[in-house]
Amino acid sequence: YDRLSPPPDPNDESLWSDTARFYLIGLGGRGQKSLKELGVWDEVKSYCTTVVGRKDWPPDAGPEGGVERIFTDRPYLTEVLARDRLTGVLEAVVKRDYAGAVTIHYDSELRGMKWEADEATGKSL
Repeated sequence: YDRLSPPPDPNDESLWSDTARFYLIGLGGRGQKSLKELGVWDEVKSYCTTVVGRKDWPPDAGPEGGVERIFTDRPYLTEVLARDRLTGVLEAVVKRDYAGAVTIHYDSELRGMKWEADEATGKSL
């Protein structure tokens, strides 16, 4: 259940061309490894841009007070994409590969849930 509306189409280049409109996230080693283990990294990576550093601003710094950091000694390069685009890619994978097993509800709020035990194994479902 998601209280938000469905994510935008990750392939709509007219939407994604203005990166200033979106919250960008960086996927480092742990994120890339997790997505690889889920079998979706190659698809996600096709929407990413590789970066070799970042710029940080202390709370009291003005626009020119940012500190740039370039990383050349890391085993993974950071891959960046819009958070909403990542959501759209993952939604597309779920709909394509798990349509019979997963149902996504948008504009909804989950108010309660009951876990039941499988009669054959006694384990929670």
